[in-house]
Amino acid sequence: MKSAKSVDNILAIGLRAKTARAIAVILGGTIDAPRVIAKTEIRLADPKMPGTAQPYHEVMDLPWEESQRAAQKYIRVIESVAAKELARLIDEQKSTGMKISGVGIVGARDRDLARIGNNHIRAHAAEGVLFRRVLLPGELTRNKRPWLHGWFCIAPYRTATGRERDKSSNLNRASYAERSGLRRKLHR
Repeated sequence: MKSAKSVDNILAIGLRAKTARAIAVILGGTIDAPRVIAKTEIRLADPKMPGTAQPYHEVMDLPWEESQRAAQKYIRVIESVAAKELARLIDEQKSTGMKISGVGIVGARDRDLARIGNNHIRAHAAEGVLFRRVLLPGELTRNKRPWLHGWFCIAPYRTATGRERDKSSNLNRASYAERSGLRRKLHR
């Protein structure tokens, strides 16, 4: 007999943004006993437009304000690719009768990029922020994704020593992925 908390067709998706891609872990089971249903990658860049893999690297020799404007042509493509890939991932699950209860994004919080003096370091930081941001609901709802419901969050992750990497966070407890021992599956 199944517990009242266990529903076999309800899933959650955990995402970890990387450069030009995201690792997706699809979870089933219960909060107390989560199961990894699948692990996959989704692309966040268009291979036909190489600048979408590292858009701020393409414009890093420009002053910061100008580089933000110049990167927009790449960012619009990245937003479109991310929305399509997330929709595809969710549609694949829905086609098998699954329901998505929520999506969580693990990663560092945004930072003030203008304060980073080195252009190359700033390009890496800006791309980290960008590839997390395109997974957020604002980007998805703007692209009229009707499947978007449930919750989204960005949870700070802990270093190997267990110290929270994002000290400015008011989250003093481990994220769902950490509590369930899935943090390792999001890092590689």
